[in-house]
Amino acid sequence: MMMSKEEIGEQLLEKVRRLCPTQSNKVTGMLLELPTDTLLELLREEGQLQAAVGKAQVTLQEGEARETERVHCQDQVPVVDRCVVLREHLYAAVCTVNSDNADRITEELLEQEETGVFRLLQDRQLLETAVQEALHRIEGQSSRSGTGSSQCVDKEDVGNILYEKVEELQPDMCAKITGMLLELPEDTLQTLLADKQALQSAVHRAVKAVQGGEQHGAVHELQLDSDKQEIGEQLFDIVCERYEEDAPKITGMLLEMETTTLRRLLESPEELNEKINQAYNALCKS
Repeated sequence: MMMSKEEIGEQLLEKVRRLCPTQSNKVTGMLLELPTDTLLELLREEGQLQAAVGKAQVTLQEGEARETERVHCQDQVPVVDRCVVLREHLYAAVCTVNSDNADRITEELLEQEETGVFRLLQDRQLLETAVQEALHRIEGQSSRSGTGSSQCVDKEDVGNILYEKVEELQPDMCAKITGMLLELPEDTLQTLLADKQALQSAVHRAVKAVQGGEQHGAVHELQLDSDKQEIGEQLFDIVCERYEEDAPKITGMLLEMETTTLRRLLESPEELNEKINQAYNALCKS
């Protein structure tokens, strides 16, 4: 029985990881552009696979050199374009799940906050779920999601859409929970409308707060997600300067820490570097 492109991608990723662990996602994504017959031959012939991986690495190095030269900050110190790097990492990862629609799915997933992208790059199961949901939205199977992702809805429309979504998750307390969520900033509300997992998490925390009589505390906790987004952007830039290839995963690992701890690390470069090194070493051993 002929293997699907997704099955080929999974097997290819395992083999590529052994040859170049730091660039496995990117290299696999590039190789998946080849015809299926060629991919099957690469899976059978280790020598041909090694040669193909070597060529892909050279191409990546040349492209990264051009990109680094192109992107500069105002004082002319070379920096990495965060969006470009994130897209490359995410595209390569999406290719291993659904290569046929990788471009459109990647653009769909990039609509969420960067912390969400970091989580997708860290968690294979979460990535597969997100890819399927994105594909459903693209194919028009979820009209409500399409409505919710609009960036031009006013507060009243947001409230109506949010109420419908909350009602599906928690019909008994939908009015109270919707009211609590509407206290959040507008950009956070847009994220909740576009990201089902984020909405489920927010509703769950709100329910716990209502049951415990801590409504104000729940709103404050949800607000922390926005704070962590800003911290994540700063961390990503810093990590990229040292470990560009693994920056999304390392940043995601660091974001598992408490917000107060992350703020303290940003004020202490020496301690932050130590944590970055620890995360990198843990990543290399995994």
